Amino acid sequence: MKIEHRIEWNYAGAQSSFWIGHCALTGYTAVLLGVRGFSDVQVGLTSSLMSVLTIVFQLLISNFSDHHPRIAIKKIITVLYLLAMATGGVLLAGGVPVALMMIAFALSGAFKNTIVGLFNALVMQYVNADIPVRIGWPRGVGSVVYAVCAYVLGRALEIYSPDILIPTFLCTTIVSITLVLLMPDVNCLTDRSTPAFQQDQNAARISYRQMLTGNTPFLLFLLAGVVLYIGQTTAFLFLIRVVKSRGGGATELGISMFLQAVVEMPIMFMTPWILKRFKPANVLVVSFFAYALKTFLMLISRSMGMVYIAMSLNMFSFGLYCISSVYFVNSLVRPGERVRAQGLISLCGSAGGIIGSAFAGAVLDSYGIQVLLLINTLISLLGAFIMIVCNKSSRGYVPSPLPN
Repeated sequence: MKIEHRIEWNYAGAQSSFWIGHCALTGYTAVLLGVRGFSDVQVGLTSSLMSVLTIVFQLLISNFSDHHPRIAIKKIITVLYLLAMATGGVLLAGGVPVALMMIAFALSGAFKNTIVGLFNALVMQYVNADIPVRIGWPRGVGSVVYAVCAYVLGRALEIYSPDILIPTFLCTTIVSITLVLLMPDVNCLTDRSTPAFQQDQNAARISYRQMLTGNTPFLLFLLAGVVLYIGQTTAFLFLIRVVKSRGGGATELGISMFLQAVVEMPIMFMTPWILKRFKPANVLVVSFFAYALKTFLMLISRSMGMVYIAMSLNMFSFGLYCISSVYFVNSLVRPGERVRAQGLISLCGSAGGIIGSAFAGAVLDSYGIQVLLLINTLISLLGAFIMIVCNKSSRGYVPSPLPN
C-alpha cells in the first residue's frame, strides 16, 4: 500500500472515532445536562465556559506546537485526549454538584475542541511535505460515522437514558488515541532537509500580533468565523428545542443530526475537484450563505419535514466550509505560523460560542425559539457579507516574508 493511502485510511479512522466521541459528549449537550438538572441558561453558560477554555487552550497549545516542532503533533493530541477522558469521567459519579459538573464538562469539551485545529495541522503537514494525501474523503467518512452515531444514539436515548453518553465517549476516546498514535511521522517520509511543514528558523520569534499585522484577509476571515458561529448557536446547541417545538423528540433529534452529518460526505469527496476549479475564498462565500439559508429555513419551518430540509443544507454549509477553510488559511500565512493559523480557525468557533451560547440561552428562556432563530438568521447573513469582503481582500494577497 502506498504511504499516502495508508495515511488516508489511518486519518479516516482517527476522524471517525473522534466524531463518535464528539457526538456522545457534546452532540447531545442540552439532553445530557438537562437530565442532570441544568436549565437552558445553565446549559448556555456551560457551553460559553467551554468556549472560553477552548480559546485559552488553543492559543497556548498551537503556540507551543509552532515553537516546538520536534514534539509530534500526534503526541500533543494524545495528551489532550487523556485530559478529556479524566475530566469527562467526573460526570459518571453520582451526587456531583451542578457547579462541579459544569466545570468538568466544560473542561472535557474544551480539550476535545482543541484537537480539531491540531487534526487539520497534522494532516496538512503531509500536504506541505508534497505527499499527495487527500483530506476530503477521510473527513467525509468522519461525517458519515458521526451521522450514523447521531441517529443510533438518538434511538438509544429513548430506549435507555442519557447515562449511556459518557461511557460511549470514554470508550471511543481510547480507540481515538490508538489511531492517532499510528499516524506516520512526517519527518520519516521525506528526505528534504528543510521541509515545508517545518518551522522557519525565525518562527519562534513571531508573536500572534506580528502574525496578524498586515494580514487583512486573515483578520476578516477570523471575524467572519466569529459572527458565523454566533449565528449558528441554535443549530449547534439548542437543536433539541427546535425539534420539540415542531413536534419531535429524541428520535427526530437523532435523525436531524444524522442528516446534518451524512450530507457532508458527498461534497467532501468532491472538495479536491471543486478547489481545482474554484478558489477556496469563493467556495467559502457560498458556504456562508448556505449557513444563513439553513437558519432561515428553520425559522419558517412548521413541521419536522422542513427541519430535515434545513439540516440537509449542511452539504453546502459545513460540507464546503470544512476543507476549504483549511486550504484558504494555509495560503494566507507563512510556514512558521500554520499550526497557530489552523488553531485560530477553531478559536473563532469558540469565540462565537462564548457570545452565542450565553446570549441564546437567555433569549430562549425569555422570548422563545422563534425570536432566537430570527436573530440568528440575521447574524448569519452578516457573517456572509463579511466573507464577501474577505474574499475581495484576498485576491492577489501574498504573505509577507518573515522578519529578519
